[in-house]
Amino acid sequence: MLGLRTTPGQPLRIASRNLSVDPRGFTAMVLYADAGQIALKYTWEDRVDTGYLLQLVNLCVDPNLVALYQRLNAAGRHTLPAVDNLSIIAPRRAMKWM
Repeated sequence: MLGLRTTPGQPLRIASRNLSVDPRGFTAMVLYADAGQIALKYTWEDRVDTGYLLQLVNLCVDPNLVALYQRLNAAGRHTLPAVDNLSIIAPRRAMKWM
C-alpha cells in the first residue's frame, strides 16, 4: 500500500509501462471502476490471480470511463475498457472516452 498526496483537481494518469497488453497499444485494462476507485490490470486477462493489478482509491474517476465500464460489465464483460500511458483517468474535468 502506498499513499500519495495530490492537488485537488489535478489530472491523474495511470502508472506508465513500456509493454502494451494488446496490439492497439493499450497499457492496462480496467477491471473495475466507480466514482471513487479504479482497478487496472497490466495484462489482458479478466482475472486478478496473475499479472499486475493496481487499485487506486479515493479519487474522482472520469465519469465517462465509469459509464463505459458499467455498460461493458453489464453486457457480460466480453470486452472491458483499456487505457494507455497518456490516458487521464481522473481529469480536472470530465472527458469524452471512445
